[in-house]
Amino acid sequence: MKNEDLFTISEAATALDITPRTLRWHEQKGLLSPREKNENTGYRYYDALNLQEILLLLLLCDAGMTLDEINLFIHKALTPKEQNQLLDAKIKSLELTIDMLKMHRTETGQYAPKQVTLPKRYCFCKSFIAPDIASFIPIYHACVAEIIRRGLVLSREYPVFCEYPAEAFLENELNLKDFPVKICVPVKTKKPCEDIKLYPEQNAVSVVVRGAYENLWQGYKAAYAYIAEQKLRQDGNPQEIYFESIDAGLEKDQYLTQVIIPVGR
Repeated sequence: MKNEDLFTISEAATALDITPRTLRWHEQKGLLSPREKNENTGYRYYDALNLQEILLLLLLCDAGMTLDEINLFIHKALTPKEQNQLLDAKIKSLELTIDMLKMHRTETGQYAPKQVTLPKRYCFCKSFIAPDIASFIPIYHACVAEIIRRGLVLSREYPVFCEYPAEAFLENELNLKDFPVKICVPVKTKKPCEDIKLYPEQNAVSVVVRGAYENLWQGYKAAYAYIAEQKLRQDGNPQEIYFESIDAGLEKDQYLTQVIIPVGR
């Protein structure tokens, strides 16, 4: 007769709003163990403490932790300080993801400058003169191919961006013909070299622009007005991130670009 304080795998799964298969999968990965297991029948039984342990496990999964990170956390292989560092890194990653998702809600004509913190990044960089906007797309593809050939790993922590000369924005317009540009592809490495540059953590002013590239000057104008109002100073070349762009085959009025101006006090 089953102990009233124990629950079958089906009961536990129902209480946690997951499937029995999910519980078995986490057990196979060494992340949890049922309170009792009948070796003859294979039946698993869980108690209330088990359920709390599984809830923590599910929270860590929802936070985007890898299996290796969860293993270290669950089995107390990290010191409290290391646990805090791991959680802080995940919080920053989630905040960045949330910010990016919010950017996609930007509508045409909205120009809302805000201060952001650019994370430390190692980037594979290539500079060239672009005849027009479309011309640097194949060069970006070539950069990614070079990264793969060299055995480098693309970073998931920050998207690809382009860097432009500080004087790119002039008199309410942008030069979109024969302009200098540097493509920067974040990679996982700690060894800068001739074509891999370290971008340190830095404050910046960000404006998201929905619309054609010809209208990007309005984002720059809003960013520079905010910089002047807040008594900041530009501290680096402007950067642009293309979330929805010409490369996606969208209509011009649907392009989504983040304009970033590094700043200091």
